[in-house]
Amino acid sequence: MKNNFINLIKGFIIGIGKIIPGVSGSLLAISLGIYERCIDIIANLFVEIKYNLEFLFFLCLGIFLAIIFGSRVIYYFITNYYFLTMCMFIGMIGGTLPNIFRKIKLNKKKDLLFIFTPFLLIMFISLISVNNKFVVKDSLISYFIVVIIGFFDALTMIVPGISGTSLFMVFGVYDFVLDLFQNPFNPLIILFSLGLFIGILEISRIMNYFFKNFNTKVYLFIVGLSLASLFSMTTRLFVESFTMFEFFFGIVLIILGSFLSMVLDEK
Repeated sequence: MKNNFINLIKGFIIGIGKIIPGVSGSLLAISLGIYERCIDIIANLFVEIKYNLEFLFFLCLGIFLAIIFGSRVIYYFITNYYFLTMCMFIGMIGGTLPNIFRKIKLNKKKDLLFIFTPFLLIMFISLISVNNKFVVKDSLISYFIVVIIGFFDALTMIVPGISGTSLFMVFGVYDFVLDLFQNPFNPLIILFSLGLFIGILEISRIMNYFFKNFNTKVYLFIVGLSLASLFSMTTRLFVESFTMFEFFFGIVLIILGSFLSMVLDEK
């Protein structure tokens, strides 16, 4: 029961990360110490099915509760205390890195490529903008694109450090996805969910394969994505106006967020 409650809390934190633009829920899952286990469970769902379903139920329940009940709270804090709120999440993601570095060891200089390549890729994506916006037409191609959008949402959920908001803006589908979430009775949600479901299953299997066979390189890749996410969040943060009190209190929240991620990673 204690473990289920902890998984519920972790799911709630991941769900909040899903709500906040620029924050990766999967990075938070890493900071909470459950990412690799989630990937393994989804990829081998029917092995020890009772345990797997119980684990996923409480985790997903926490995510669901965060999206349903936490969205208004997060919107309030993002609107009124953006600087302080983001400092907390920067601390949580930053607190992940020491745990990751303990799992890896750089053997060759070329291993650094697995850090710098995803870092530069995310930086490049963040600079791209698309003026054309996706509009659904009554055609098979449009319906297929909706399935693909769902698949890419699964990609942003599972691959750490990739912001779904940023990627959707790049491809010009952000407004479509936002409208879809606000109208859950839209029939297109079925096609979107189909792509999402397929994406979660298949991408989890791929990630699980890489974790089993290229564990160090995968974590190096995650470090690169994490650094890119932190860099993007920090630079965006200092564009905002803030007081000296907020600055110093923000440092406290960064330290608190780092400590929280380290403590929860051990549970």
